[in-house]
Amino acid sequence: MAQIIETVPFNYNELRTEIDNKFKEAGYDTSLGSNVSQLSNIMAYVASMLNVNTALNINETILPYATKRENVLEVARNLSYEASKRRSFVYDVQITFDSGDKYLPKYTEFSANGKTYYMITDDISISEKTKQRTYNIMVKEGTRYTYDQDPDSLVVTTTQITENGQTVDQYYIDVPYTNIEENGIEVYVSYYDEYGVYHDKTQFYKNDSVFIESDDTLNNKFIRIDNTEYKTPRIYFKYAGSGKGIPLGSDVYINLLESSGRDGALDTSKPESLKCNVTGITIDKIALNSYGEDEESIESIKQNAPKVYNSSNRLITAEDYRGACNRDTRVLDSIIWGGESEFPKSPGHIWFSFLPNIPNKEYSHDDLNLKYVREYSDYVYDYQLPTDDTSNEAELQKYTEFNYIPQQTIKSNTKDKSGNVVNPGIWDNLEGYNVPSLIYHHRNPLFCEFDYSIDVLKYTLYDDQPQIRQDIFEIINNAFTGTEDTIQYQSFNTEYFNASLIKRIDTRITDISGFKMKANTHIILNQNTVLNENEDQNCRDIYIPLSVPYENYFDDSGKLMYEQLPSIDTKNFMRYIDGNAHYDADIYTDWSFVDKDDTKQKLKPLIIAPIKSRQKLAKELSDVDDAKVFELPFRIYPDGFVELPEDSEEKYTYSDTKVYIYNKENELIKERFEVPYDEENGWHINPEYPNRLRLGENVEIPDGKILEVDHNGFCGFYYLFNSYTKEILIHLFVDDTVSGYRDEALSSNANDPNADYKNCYFYTNTDNYLYSNTQHYFYSEAKLKDVQNYAELANFVPKGGMTYDFNRANSVNQDPSTIITGASGSFSSSDYSMDNKSISYLYSNNENTYYSNETNYITLNGYTLDSDEKTNVYTGAIVKAINKTMYKRSALKMDLFKNNRNLNLVYKSPNFKVIKNVIPKLRSVTFETIDDTLNS
Repeated sequence: MAQIIETVPFNYNELRTEIDNKFKEAGYDTSLGSNVSQLSNIMAYVASMLNVNTALNINETILPYATKRENVLEVARNLSYEASKRRSFVYDVQITFDSGDKYLPKYTEFSANGKTYYMITDDISISEKTKQRTYNIMVKEGTRYTYDQDPDSLVVTTTQITENGQTVDQYYIDVPYTNIEENGIEVYVSYYDEYGVYHDKTQFYKNDSVFIESDDTLNNKFIRIDNTEYKTPRIYFKYAGSGKGIPLGSDVYINLLESSGRDGALDTSKPESLKCNVTGITIDKIALNSYGEDEESIESIKQNAPKVYNSSNRLITAEDYRGACNRDTRVLDSIIWGGESEFPKSPGHIWFSFLPNIPNKEYSHDDLNLKYVREYSDYVYDYQLPTDDTSNEAELQKYTEFNYIPQQTIKSNTKDKSGNVVNPGIWDNLEGYNVPSLIYHHRNPLFCEFDYSIDVLKYTLYDDQPQIRQDIFEIINNAFTGTEDTIQYQSFNTEYFNASLIKRIDTRITDISGFKMKANTHIILNQNTVLNENEDQNCRDIYIPLSVPYENYFDDSGKLMYEQLPSIDTKNFMRYIDGNAHYDADIYTDWSFVDKDDTKQKLKPLIIAPIKSRQKLAKELSDVDDAKVFELPFRIYPDGFVELPEDSEEKYTYSDTKVYIYNKENELIKERFEVPYDEENGWHINPEYPNRLRLGENVEIPDGKILEVDHNGFCGFYYLFNSYTKEILIHLFVDDTVSGYRDEALSSNANDPNADYKNCYFYTNTDNYLYSNTQHYFYSEAKLKDVQNYAELANFVPKGGMTYDFNRANSVNQDPSTIITGASGSFSSSDYSMDNKSISYLYSNNENTYYSNETNYITLNGYTLDSDEKTNVYTGAIVKAINKTMYKRSALKMDLFKNNRNLNLVYKSPNFKVIKNVIPKLRSVTFETIDDTLNS
């Protein structure tokens, strides 16, 4: 047997303790102050200092152990990794020109809050005759230096230089400026080529990576490598044997953009704060395009440099893609998964989810520190909007900017006149290193927000109570952010342990005090989390991947114990407006579907339960209801989600819908009569008009009785993958055929838009457009009898009872720019304006699309595309076949998600794991108040 050799510890304290023990075992006096104590102190000090010196001299050349930034940069450079530089904030700005000729050149200056913002899109030149005077531009923060302003530093003629004792043509140029933006160097080279042809100021573009092939010519490209000591850029036209350089005597012209990084932010809610040095321009709207960032951190360099080196900058595995994405300073973290882990499996597809690299949000709190709430999270949990304000776009925009990465940061859809991408996105930077056949998809993170309620049972008299609460909050916050803690719950693929958090709080709360802690969790859903991955844009999805906390969720007989699984049941999830029509609008998982299965569910690889919506309406009957036709605020569809063919002998069934009539005074005890589904003796529905409930001729309607309708409809699936991974997938179906933010009750007689009706008539969902129940659209709110496509509006159905007087037109000063020439002639919007406001109208230049004088346009396929709502548009071929009826009959409409929706997530276990794009996030910490007598 080999002899075991003991080793000694590394640091001073451990060395001192070990030496004292050795002396003590030998019988020496090691008490404090003794000679042996002093001797062990000297021995431990000398050994530890030798270790420190050795570590400093050796470990600074090993990337994981390097501590100084200069050393980290140099060691990473040995791995062909160049750290990311500062990035400027970039914004999309909508501007409107006054009348007259206007010229807006590239790099036009805008200013706000002491910062300068430059237009980085191409020149805009308009004349008096131009009809459309509103433009979307892109601006970038910084301070610009040009070769015209500083020719001594930024205009260089290449000469010969001496390098390692040899004379060579100059192949690099040092730029004497610091804090230059990642893509903030413009290079133009004038030279004679090998054929004697003169090239005047040919633009050279920055190469995305310093990891280049030996035979790369770097044609019209340069490589940027910053000096680690002076932090100034150096431009290489030839690097490490790659590239052919530029001819001797070439003139190089350089423009620079100095960046403020994270300090260059704008308040997008105040477009008037942005000023332009060109007169006659109004700033209409500002939207975040790309976050500003400081230089890549030491921790990020240490993590990403080895990954890039190991992959040789060739992206094959998911980890390769993750390393390439995380090196972008706009990304704090990312998760990438392939189609093999999707359901259904989708080979050839790859999914990305990004966590933006923005500063951790502050938490507001009261003077006593009784409640902490994260900034931009002060939305209401009752899911309802005020009756007098059905728009929450400003609040959602603010939440979006501070939680999700902008779509333009993922992939830029703006190019200059030369065809080069303006402000490249993350996917743009992957081109050339990726597998080109893969189809990319993006899914925003799904934030699982935590709300903690803490009850400190007793505060001692000498305790500073607000300080104790502050300390407890910081412990919880640090556990989520990873600040001063070894765990970081706010990240991808993390495991949450409630006991671990309790133990951390125990270090601050003594046994004398004690505390109780409760956590509520919600998944945040909004229009950023609704996916547009189907061919039919009206059929959208929400996917929520979860993990099962329990090892065993079957009983001894093999039946599923679904109460052990995470629950998403949520009351009033589908309420639009407070107090409007229906009084219940819940979402829940219907486990009765699984209970009917008598087989051993334990042996099934996949267990499926439908997710349903429950909508209820109670209406007091009166004599005016003799017509026995009732408009509902929701649509009642038959059981199941497959439409019967016209020649089918089967009949629709409605077992998921219950209709009751009962006395008002018996409402609380529910002594009610259930009305059967019968065309003559009960209630019935014409499938073409699913929001109209009819009572049969033989059903009596006593005055003062209550009619109650309880409808349970399908809206998704709960998938349990019964394997060792114990994964769950929540799939919700979202219908995008409804436009305009409204409850369905606001549009009386709102019919199924996909039904084939015999009579053609118009209806409206908004104040702006009139729709037809055919596949054609017509001008709105005007009698345009001289228009070829004019149709009488005799059967017009108004929105919410609102009436329109089509013979009334207010006098408004006519602007020549409002005259539109369309397929059917020209007309002026001022002739048909209402309430002194220009109305919206449609015009057509072709047979496929009708355009609007607003920002959106209408297609004849029946859906609206808006330039401000093109989320998740970067998708490729069809991943899966879909049943459109599932979407059409879903109670989840796209309108719902124009506000933050909180889907309950309840686990039986206080511990769980998140997978894919689900991320835990701390929202609030609330402390319960206690009576002062308990502190005595």
